[in-house]
Amino acid sequence: MSTDSTTVATPLGAASDSSMAQSNATRGGGARRADILDNVPLGIEVVLGRTTKLFGELREMKVGNPIALDRTPHQPVDVLVNGSLFARGEIVVINDENLGVRITEILQSGAD
Repeated sequence: MSTDSTTVATPLGAASDSSMAQSNATRGGGARRADILDNVPLGIEVVLGRTTKLFGELREMKVGNPIALDRTPHQPVDVLVNGSLFARGEIVVINDENLGVRITEILQSGAD
């Protein structure tokens, strides 16, 4: 007697917890599906501030001219991940040579 085995593809994140546990146990690794995403590179940008200038003002700009931004020196900077606001933080110096950001607030999903 032959056993008919059918495999159904499930979109990522659509499987129930029990079916994921069973699937993970079958693979032997015990790793969750989210682990697949651990090696996906994400672009991170830190925004000190923003401003608007007229085209004519930019044409007149010279080396050494300052551009005033919409923030004070003690306001947090925005941390964007792939263009979406993810967190806020403060600028720090790392190892006396690099700038970095100390995260002070992680925003909820969908916050802008």
